[in-house]
Parts: sequence; structure tokens; C-alpha cells
Amino acid sequence: MGTKPMTVTVGDSFPTDAVVHIGFAGGPNPATPVKTGSLITGRKVLVVTLPGAFTPT
Repeated sequence: MGTKPMTVTVGDSFPTDAVVHIGFAGGPNPATPVKTGSLITGRKVLVVTLPGAFTPT
């Protein structure tokens, strides 16, 4: 489709200014936006992802 797959190798940096939401929307504790840098700086991290439900794969 004209896009090339994104590859990640050991030692690649992860953007620290990206925002993730921690928690469950609509739950007793609503999702809180947090910058990834505060979660992963100084740590070894394993990132696992899945395609979205309505995205072309």
C-alpha cells in the first residue's frame, strides 16, 4: 500500500514526549495522560503492540 513496515531494533530510542493514557476510561479511576519519559527513563522496557480493531492490517 505504499508504506513500509516500521522496524525496531535493540538499543533504539523511544520518544519520551509521547503521551499515553493509564487507567480505564469510564471506570472508577479515569484514564490519566502521562508522558512516556516519566515511565521509561532509566529502565529497560519491552513494548508490545497490537493492531487496532478497525485499522487496515
